[in-house]
Amino acid sequence: MWVVGTLIMFAVGVAAIVAIGWTPRAMLGPPLWDISSLGGTYTGIVGTIAGFSVASAIFIAGLDVARTSPLFATVMGMLLAAFLILVFSALIYASTPNAPNIADHAVAQPLSHVRANMCGCLGLTLSWFALVPLLHMLGLPSLAVTFTWLLLFVAVAASGWVALFAYHLTSATVRACLAIPILGFGLAALYRLVGARLWPAV
Repeated sequence: MWVVGTLIMFAVGVAAIVAIGWTPRAMLGPPLWDISSLGGTYTGIVGTIAGFSVASAIFIAGLDVARTSPLFATVMGMLLAAFLILVFSALIYASTPNAPNIADHAVAQPLSHVRANMCGCLGLTLSWFALVPLLHMLGLPSLAVTFTWLLLFVAVAASGWVALFAYHLTSATVRACLAIPILGFGLAALYRLVGARLWPAV
């Protein structure tokens, strides 16, 4: 089952990031954002996007052309998975420590914001990736090809955004942060080109 392969890929990525960035940076620069106010803003944004994802799934489920397509389950699964991830991201944003004595949250607050940011980017990109099978399902293959390349740029930008947040808000090294997009794309390519062929069931 593909869920097993995805979990294995995540575990390998996490282990590699931990190994690369085991030793933290000695000096941290000043934060570039007011995390307390930023977290509140992002909670509303991510919650709205989550609502849009589930509303899109409900709308697509009502289309006759969608329910008879072999890509129907793929589109619905991606949108609903994105909804769950985005709701989880909103909950992390909402529960990020924001008490007045900021010194007590020097570590917990940035880490919470980075986790929420990673979940938010993952949920948003997953909902956008559903556009390609959706366009195929609607009989628009040429437009789907165009969006494939546009979404590749989105994936690169999102991974770079996550790496930037991790670098500025944590003590992670430059190598560890750069490894986030590299491992993200590398492990996905390895899973698609090697793992899926050797173990089709996974």
